[in-house]
Amino acid sequence: MADTVPVNPATGGPAAQKKPFTLLGCGLSTLTLVTGVFVALLTILCGVITCIGIDGTCLAVGIYMVFFGVLLLGIEAPVLFNFSNPTRKIGDFFRKFKHWHRAILIPILTIVIFFCIGVASVISIVLLLLLCMLHVFTALGPRGQDAPSNSTAVSAPSTRGYKQQADLDEEEGGL
Repeated sequence: MADTVPVNPATGGPAAQKKPFTLLGCGLSTLTLVTGVFVALLTILCGVITCIGIDGTCLAVGIYMVFFGVLLLGIEAPVLFNFSNPTRKIGDFFRKFKHWHRAILIPILTIVIFFCIGVASVISIVLLLLLCMLHVFTALGPRGQDAPSNSTAVSAPSTRGYKQQADLDEEEGGL
């Protein structure tokens, strides 16, 4: 039996196949997680740079940024915690975080960094908020892909899951 190609009823040609949303050759979720690892490493580096200050507040914020970077690294790449049995439980805990959890958690934890404004902390804040936006986009998903291309297009109501009136008439014995 030959393979059949789905046909578009409007044009008579082959129907367009739905392709998953990709960006730079990989899925948006993968890109978000890889970006998260880089942002976590840069947050740790910016935290170390922020610690090189005279002010006690900046020292505390720098230490907080280093711990926040390690926490973010655990959230974005929980596989790093699989090297022993006690830390595997931490990795399992971090695997439960969904993208919308991360999108809420990152800006809340970023507020502390505003107590010491410097070049390194501003870079870290901008990167963390961009990561938050990526998590929001990943949580929303490619919902706009299925929308009609023009605003005047009206689709017929879906009858999936509902019986047609003719089927109901046949069950009742017909009219």
